Amino acid sequence: MHKLKLEERVKSLRRELRQTIPLHDTPIGMLHPYWARKPMNILEVVIKNLSKQGDIILDPFMGSGTTIFAGLTLKRKVIGTDLNPLSYFIVNQILNLGISPKENLDTLNVFIKKAEEKILPLFLINGNRYVERERYDVIGDFENGSFTLSLKETVSKVYKQEKWTGRKIENTPNNIIIHKKYWKYRNSPFNFSKSKLVYNSRIAVPEGATLAHFFSDKNLISINILLELANDAKLTQSQSGICRFLISSSLPLLRLSDKKASSQWPYWRPKTDLTSRNPIVVLHDRLKSIKEAIAWLSAYNEITIEPLSYNLTKPKVRLGQLAIQNLIELKATLKPKLILTDPPYYDHIPYLEYSALWNMILGLPIAKKDFEHEIVHSDSPIRKKDSEAYLVRLKDALSVCAQVLARDGFIVWFYQDQELESWNSIYQAAKANKLAIIDIIPIKKQRRSIKTVTSPDKTLDGDLLVVFTNGNINNSKKYFRYSKKDKTYFEKYATLIKSIMLDGSISVCSKSNKRMKQLIKF
Repeated sequence: MHKLKLEERVKSLRRELRQTIPLHDTPIGMLHPYWARKPMNILEVVIKNLSKQGDIILDPFMGSGTTIFAGLTLKRKVIGTDLNPLSYFIVNQILNLGISPKENLDTLNVFIKKAEEKILPLFLINGNRYVERERYDVIGDFENGSFTLSLKETVSKVYKQEKWTGRKIENTPNNIIIHKKYWKYRNSPFNFSKSKLVYNSRIAVPEGATLAHFFSDKNLISINILLELANDAKLTQSQSGICRFLISSSLPLLRLSDKKASSQWPYWRPKTDLTSRNPIVVLHDRLKSIKEAIAWLSAYNEITIEPLSYNLTKPKVRLGQLAIQNLIELKATLKPKLILTDPPYYDHIPYLEYSALWNMILGLPIAKKDFEHEIVHSDSPIRKKDSEAYLVRLKDALSVCAQVLARDGFIVWFYQDQELESWNSIYQAAKANKLAIIDIIPIKKQRRSIKTVTSPDKTLDGDLLVVFTNGNINNSKKYFRYSKKDKTYFEKYATLIKSIMLDGSISVCSKSNKRMKQLIKF
């Protein structure tokens, strides 16, 4: 491809991105609470400008699959991989929703009916009035599970003909005694009490925490009932999978949390007041989201999914659960024209630790080598070696991307980091693999957080898109310069990173550090 065309495509990308307001909340994005979800319309702009119909797109950190669905929207062939088994499970199940929508909805309706028969008696107050939520005072400390819950308020609703109405605060908190027939579900099929979490104060996992500490007794029992129903031998593998997907998307709303269950972070809890919700109410709510997603997926009813080992000819989607380091073994058959992904930032969340709640309850296997491959900086004391290897693994990830990329292809990384050492690693890996860094484009967030409003000079409110190519582009800094009109804090930060990267003076020198500290007022 002529070098001018490569340059013009990136210029076109920058122009269109500047006019695009990021949108995260698609029906697909609302299905499951996976973290750091990227705006699908931004991904679509990148794919449209840097590839053509029928090209192969690869996302080796696919997360909840936004790149996969953006690629399908634009009639690309897509490959998605991720180290995290939860990621593979989510994307695979969402794609299956679109393949057999009627069968999946029938399965879920039957599943919820059976769940109602078994679970609703746990929450019955009288007649057809059931506990909708319970609110507790916390006595003690979360450390080592040395706390108890004291029920202070019961909110009830009437359930009739699949509708919940008549909200009422009970005069006397109704702490229903759990009948002995439910006792067997305390530790089976999943033993919450023996499921220890990795201690990490930064992500609100206290010392000695088990999953039993994050659920009320009734919801712990309810989840085990749901798991038993989903594992019924009479269900096909596909039917069981979609039922487990419904359970997994419900888990954040079933845990003990704040009044609104508003936090995306699975282990954070208020210190004094906790709320627990009726799981049947939650299942109905999540089913609505699934119906909306199925309608969105209806345009892709010809989707076929194949294992990663298959060649991508007729199938439009190829998925695999593996670390990016292992993708190099498949470089002869991959050859994507565009690699579009979001590698973990230095100060990002440790995904395997965050996902433990889902991976353990759903029985999704994680091996020791998975932690050793994760690109992560974790505050957990037992993951010190993993944190120390962050920069090495980051460089290796870009090297793998370069080696599997098709000729004249593009690599686009979402990346945002205040650590100049991280940018130094990216620069060195690009140089070693003969990648040209041809642009660094700032992307604002869809919604500004309270923190960015109150402290605009201390928070990087957005992402950077780092664009690489293995095509023939000379002196890329000649073509891509920031305008002097870019005056926002985030654009100044982006300009700093870009000037360092494109000038090739990325070494972590005192001058660069001083400029960074002037921008980021710690």
